[in-house]
Amino acid sequence: MQDPKIVRSGFGAFCITVALASAWGVHAQKTLPPLPPAKVVPPPEIISGKQPLKDAKEPKYGDLVMYNIKHEDKTGLLIGTNFRYTEEDTVITGDNARYNRETKFLQATGNLVLDTKKYHITGGKADVDNGKKKLAIITENVVIVMKPSEKKEAAPTPKEGSEKDASLSDEKGKGVLITCDRVESQYKKKYIKMFGNLVFKQKVKKKNGTEIERILFAEHAEYDDKLEVLHLFKPVRGEDTDGQKAKFDTDVFVGTKEGEETLYSSGKMELRMVQEEDEDEDTKETKPSDKKQPDNKSKEAPPVQPKPNTPPPARKR
Repeated sequence: MQDPKIVRSGFGAFCITVALASAWGVHAQKTLPPLPPAKVVPPPEIISGKQPLKDAKEPKYGDLVMYNIKHEDKTGLLIGTNFRYTEEDTVITGDNARYNRETKFLQATGNLVLDTKKYHITGGKADVDNGKKKLAIITENVVIVMKPSEKKEAAPTPKEGSEKDASLSDEKGKGVLITCDRVESQYKKKYIKMFGNLVFKQKVKKKNGTEIERILFAEHAEYDDKLEVLHLFKPVRGEDTDGQKAKFDTDVFVGTKEGEETLYSSGKMELRMVQEEDEDEDTKETKPSDKKQPDNKSKEAPPVQPKPNTPPPARKR
């Protein structure tokens, strides 16, 4: 049989321990700081890269091909010849290039070409900021060719006599060529700015099938590739191969979409038109050469009667 003293002492020790523990817990709640939130650890397959994160964007790449390369580790400068840079639908080529990998800046010279789905630009020198700006500045004999849109069904042949009703908005055609001194291409936004000695040429076809070339002159223009609209800033003047000449007091907007060519200006336009002279059959004078001469050969001459007391002429044997 167990000693009652030991039982009582053991029970008392237990009560004291519970009391101390309760007191310490209350005190700890009042003095200790809250525990930090638990860290969320991704599953091993995500950490290893085998499974991509949800809604994660794939990185975009640009491909650069060069020859005779020289690379400087200290400056990050890459020098080469006969380069070709490709990013999505944009391709830039040239003879010589200096590309800074740190700043993503490309300096290129010699036979520069910037090509996209909608336009083709050539020049002698280019500075391309391939960072956030995505800006290519091309100078020296710049030529821009707007590529035609996808071909559509041919328009129906106009009825006879409707040629005189044709207007600029009704004309059909193809071909856009621009020359200038400097072009700034925001190739990511598909937007182009042009400066200096700007000449815009567009071939259009009238309803009667006659093809003419429309030519506009300005110093500054901007082209929205998405809308296919060219904005020429005043002063603007123009002419065409039919001999017509125009002068605009305000900006001119030219729609370049194939088959839907338009020209719009809100201000005053001075136009010199070529007048076609139509001859009126009722009023035109008959030329002397047009008068009919009597045809004496068709009428037989009357026989010559011999004179009295005159012998008839002798017959030839």
